[in-house]
Amino acid sequence: MEFGRVDQLTDISFHLPDDNPANKLSFADRQLVDRSIYIGLTGWGEKAWLENIYPSGTKPNSFLRSYARSFNCVELNSTFYGIPTEQVINKWLLETPEEFRFFPKVWRAISHRPILRAQDSTFQVFIDMLYQFGNRVKASFLQLPPGFGPSRYYELESFIHCWPIEHRLLIEFRDRQWLENEPIMDLMKSRRVGLVITDVAGRRDLMHMRVLGMSTLIRFVACGDSSLDQFRLKQWEERLENWYSRGLDWIAFFCHEPQNGLAPALARMAKSILNQNDNFIIPKIKDILDYETTQKSIFETS
Repeated sequence: MEFGRVDQLTDISFHLPDDNPANKLSFADRQLVDRSIYIGLTGWGEKAWLENIYPSGTKPNSFLRSYARSFNCVELNSTFYGIPTEQVINKWLLETPEEFRFFPKVWRAISHRPILRAQDSTFQVFIDMLYQFGNRVKASFLQLPPGFGPSRYYELESFIHCWPIEHRLLIEFRDRQWLENEPIMDLMKSRRVGLVITDVAGRRDLMHMRVLGMSTLIRFVACGDSSLDQFRLKQWEERLENWYSRGLDWIAFFCHEPQNGLAPALARMAKSILNQNDNFIIPKIKDILDYETTQKSIFETS
């Protein structure tokens, strides 16, 4: 993920901000429901993962089956670019275990056009796709472009009202002003719509630490320094422990790497740190190569 990428890390604070005060209302009178943590990557088609999470000789048409032995979810970025056919979806479902969950990204033909509109065939095509997945979609996430600001309030309000409430939606805002817009936060909460938190070096303003809908999706982007990333992940372990103790239902934690060959090892680091907490329910991930070893291997052969 190139968004928020920087070349210099000096003068950047990687400490997690304090909790948003509004979380007190979100967590009030909640009972623990799930406490699962879904850890995954942004797809499964990376050939650089051969001999890392994919055994040597694995063919591309078997990547997903192999991926699902290591992870229990995937951030389905491919749906941002187009809608898979029913035949393709059925193939994905057959190649993954019943407990495996998909997190599709809303099609850019919906999210990145001049008007965010839910009353047309494009929107319905995406919703129909979700029904084809059945219960295998845990949540979808809508990534709004940086120029989508609060002046477009009524577009977003209408969209949220039209989104079928039985399908969980989370929104990734790239304009900080939305996070201070209480009418839209109240609407989202009433419609069980959650928030995405983007943890990336160049956009620390998006680290809002606000929870809606009792679930959240974190897009964690490596900064290029494995020791610093380890420090950042340890902070997340502490924050999630706090949120879960107050009633958070589930969390999805997706690992992004500008050098995508390193992404599985970053996920292993995340899993290793989170797995130290006995209160979390963590998916099993294979003992893939450690972050530093994979990094060295990639740069020696590039």
